[in-house]
Order: sequence, then C-alpha cells, then structure tokens
Amino acid sequence: HRDLLGVEVQGHSTLQRAQYYGLDPITVDPDGGFGVGDIARNFGTVNAYLLVEQLLLEDRLLLQGGLTFYSHSLFGFRVTPKVAAVYRLSDDDTVKAMYAEGFRPPTMFEAFFEDGLDFIANPALRPEVARSLELGYERRFEQVATAGVSLYGAQYARQIQSLVVPIVENPDPEDPAHWRAQFANAGEMYAVGADAYATVRIKRWLQAYGGLS
Repeated sequence: HRDLLGVEVQGHSTLQRAQYYGLDPITVDPDGGFGVGDIARNFGTVNAYLLVEQLLLEDRLLLQGGLTFYSHSLFGFRVTPKVAAVYRLSDDDTVKAMYAEGFRPPTMFEAFFEDGLDFIANPALRPEVARSLELGYERRFEQVATAGVSLYGAQYARQIQSLVVPIVENPDPEDPAHWRAQFANAGEMYAVGADAYATVRIKRWLQAYGGLS
C-alpha cells in the first residue's frame, strides 16, 4: 500500500502589451504603431493531489485512485478524479483500465485581450474540461521485446474558440462595426481511437520503438 500527498502553490504577476502596425495613417501614432493597452493581471493557483495505491490478489492486481484539487484565483476551482486498475494475467501479460478527468483554465490572452478595434475581452470565460477512458493490453517477450495495444475514448467540453459576436442590439450582418471577435466556451469534441506499439531492447546497447495511432 502507498499513499502520496502533494501540494503546489504559485503566484503570478503578468503584463502583456500589444501594438499594431500598418493601419490607416489617420489612426497610427507618430511612432508608427497603434497602442492597444496592457493586460495586467495578478493571480494565484493551488494544486493539491492525493494518490492511493494498493496491491491485491498476490500482487497481481494494482489499484490506483487519485483526486486533484486545483484552484485558480481568477477562474475558480475544480476537483478531478483519476482511477486505474492494472492486472497481470501472467508474468508476461498485463491488462490496464484507466479513467481520468482534467481541465485547462483560460490564458490571460484568451480572457482579457482586447485591442479597441476588432477584439473584445471575455472575463466570464470558463476552463475547458476533458474526460477520458482507456483500455490496454501489453505482452512482454522475455527480456527482449514488449508489444501492446490500447483503445480509448475522450470528451472535450467547453473548448475555447474565437467567435464573431455582436456588440449592438439588432446587428446588421453586413456592417463590420456591429461585430467583434471574442474567445468563448463554444466547442465540444469527442474522440475515439486505438494505439499499437512495440519496443525491442538488446541489453544496454540498442533499443528500437515503433507505434501506430
């Protein structure tokens, strides 16, 4: 049996400055650029995790369970689980099953960038989330080679994408002044697939690896 507990705390101070060139001379300043302001944000993150691991059935079955608590001072917090089971059918054959969740907070650019021309900020942007499930089988051939195959499925939700949004009521589709670009949680994607791989090792002198997804 093994327990693992960890925590990581970070503090960030960010400043992003952008300048556009090549615009209409009426809007360009004497220095040859158009200042669009700064993105200055301070934020902190806390990442705490717990992993519990247990061997069963004469050390042939390994169970793992974990929780990750991630807190972002600007974009909230989320608890994500991870579980896995690894079973040795024999000394050379192993099957695996894994489930995990994860997420990605927006970057400062995605949430707060605006240029006064074409792009507006979206402080209400939320983190992307993901869920995945994987099943795998691995075969070892003496001490020389290993081969395996896995099947997986994944869901990605609240994906951050750049959209064109109206900035006035009853916008005219033909009038560019009524529209701006903005990042939003607008995407969702499902993925299924398979991996096959093999590794060959000749003592300490040579190792070859190949795979197909």
